[in-house]
Formats: sequence, structure tokens, C-alpha cells
Amino acid sequence: MKADSLVPTSVSLPLSAVREAVLHDKKSAEGGVDAVFVDEPGSCRVERTDPDELMERYRALFGGEER
Repeated sequence: MKADSLVPTSVSLPLSAVREAVLHDKKSAEGGVDAVFVDEPGSCRVERTDPDELMERYRALFGGEER
């Protein structure tokens, strides 16, 4: 992460660890996860998202393969 940036630009966790954390999150229920999506600075939305879809979004943003 750049020193002047508050938004992560990389993640060093394997996808399996991220998925496990998502599924154990208190906002995870009934096969979905309430996720916050930032559309632009100052604008966001909360959506119920399938964990598989969330992981695809994760891959699109941060890349990564299973380790």
C-alpha cells in the first residue's frame, strides 16, 4: 500500500483465507454476505452477495490464485 493511500492496492492472503473469513463474518447469513461496495468517493451501497460472486470481485480487484 502506498504511504499516501488509504485504499489497499494489494493483499497477501491466499484466496482460501479470505473466503473463510468472509463466511465466518457476522454479516454472513442464509448463503449470502452483506458487502459494502464503494462506487466512488463518498458513495457506497450495501448488497447481499453470494460468496462465490464476492470472491470473483476480489480476484478482479486484487488478482491472486489459491495458495
